Amino acid sequence: MKSIKRLILLAIIIGLGFFIYSKRKDDINDFIRREAWYKPCERTIDFTVNAIDPKFNVSKDQVVKTAQESAAIWNDTLHREVFLYRDSSKSPLDINLLYDERQRLLAGLVVQKFNIEADKKTLEDKITAYNAQTTDLNKSVAALNAQVDYWNSRGGAPKDTYKQLTAQITSMKNQINQVNVERQGIENNITKLNTQVDQINAQNTEFNKLLAIQPEEGVYISNTNTIDIFFFDSQQDFMHTLTHEFGHALGVDHIANDKNAIMYPIANYTTKLDAEDLQNLENFCNGKNRFQTFYENVTGILGGYYNNYVKKYL
Repeated sequence: MKSIKRLILLAIIIGLGFFIYSKRKDDINDFIRREAWYKPCERTIDFTVNAIDPKFNVSKDQVVKTAQESAAIWNDTLHREVFLYRDSSKSPLDINLLYDERQRLLAGLVVQKFNIEADKKTLEDKITAYNAQTTDLNKSVAALNAQVDYWNSRGGAPKDTYKQLTAQITSMKNQINQVNVERQGIENNITKLNTQVDQINAQNTEFNKLLAIQPEEGVYISNTNTIDIFFFDSQQDFMHTLTHEFGHALGVDHIANDKNAIMYPIANYTTKLDAEDLQNLENFCNGKNRFQTFYENVTGILGGYYNNYVKKYL
C-alpha cells in the first residue's frame, strides 16, 4: 500500500512539474540559459543600482560610475563582459547602499574633524595676532617706562609732559587689560578644542569597536541576488568593496591566506586582482558548468529514489 502511495506521489510531482513548465516555459528556459547552462565565467550578469540611502550624500551617477569601474576589473581580466550595467529594474543583480550605524559614526567623525581643523586654524590665527599685539605692547611699555625713568631722574616732568605721561599710562593699562581679556579667550578656546578632541577620540574608539563587531563593509546575498553596501570612507574603499562583492556574485570564494587579494575576507584598499585572485578565478572558471552539476545532482537523487523505492516493486 505504501509503495502505491509513493508511486502516486511521484506521478503527481512529475505531472505538476510538467504543468508548471508548460505555463512558464519561456521563463524557465531563460533561467536555464542564464543560470545553468553556461560555465560560471561564460555568462553575462546584468546589474543595476537600486536603492541609495540619501544620508550617504552620493548621487546615483557616482555609484554607477564606480560600479562600472569595479565590474571592468573582472571584465578586463576575463576579456569579456561578465558584468554589464543596465538601468533597469529587471536586471537580476541589484546594488543597494544601506546606511547603518557605522556610516552614521563615520559621517559624524568627518564633520567633527572638519570643525576641529577649522577651529584650530582660527585659534592659531588668534594666537599669532595675540603674540604680535603682546610684542608691540611690551615695546610700548618699555618706551613709556624709559620716559618715566628719564623724568624721575631729573626730579619730575614739566606739568604738560606729566599730563601726557599720565594719559599714556592710562591708555597702556587699558591695552594691557584688553590683551588679558584676549588671552583668557584664547585659553577658553584651547580648553574647548581639547574637549572636542577628547570627544572625537571617544567616538573613534566606539567606531573601531563597531568595526570589530561588523567588519564587512558590504555583502552579497545569493538568495536575493543583491549586493548591499553598508558604509565606505573613501572612493577607493568603496570601489574595493564593490569589486569584492562582484566576485562573490560571480561565484568566487574568499582567499584566506593573502591579505592583498581582492577576495581577502577583511576589507582593504586593493583595487587590482593579484596573483592569488587570478589563480582562484582560473580554478573557478575551469569548473563544470552549472547544468552539468545540476544534472548530476538531480540524476543522483532520482537514481537513489528509483533504487530504494521503485525498482524493488518492478
